[in-house]
Amino acid sequence: MTDRKRAVTLPHPIRVVQFGLGPIGLATSRLVLEKPYSMELVGAIDIDPERAGRDLGTLLDLPDPTGVIVSTDAVEVLREAKPDVVLHATGSFLPSVADQLEMCLSAGAHVVSSTEELAFPFDRHPKLAARLDEAARAAGRVLL
Repeated sequence: MTDRKRAVTLPHPIRVVQFGLGPIGLATSRLVLEKPYSMELVGAIDIDPERAGRDLGTLLDLPDPTGVIVSTDAVEVLREAKPDVVLHATGSFLPSVADQLEMCLSAGAHVVSSTEELAFPFDRHPKLAARLDEAARAAGRVLL
């Protein structure tokens, strides 16, 4: 077995919540579900009321349900699921997603976001970047 194919052995799977179920969020959800030895998808959040209440497997066209029910209530999902990590994929522009990112950090989760402006936020949004940096430091979490 090559190093690239070797399974990661963890004391427990990383608990993951997917926040945003557009094309990127669906793709990252699928990847998490394919790694059951290292990650466990414990929640899914999307603002689309048409997706709420549906099993994530139906959105991914999987043959079997995943047991993960999509919710529009981010606060409730984060509180109940207690994720280690939130995969965040809701928007490109930092001002429109900052509150979501802070919510995830305050729930005790590390955050990996596809928000393009997070690549170097101090250039366009220095005050907002400083606020998010402080929120991450205060929570003892990483925002990437």
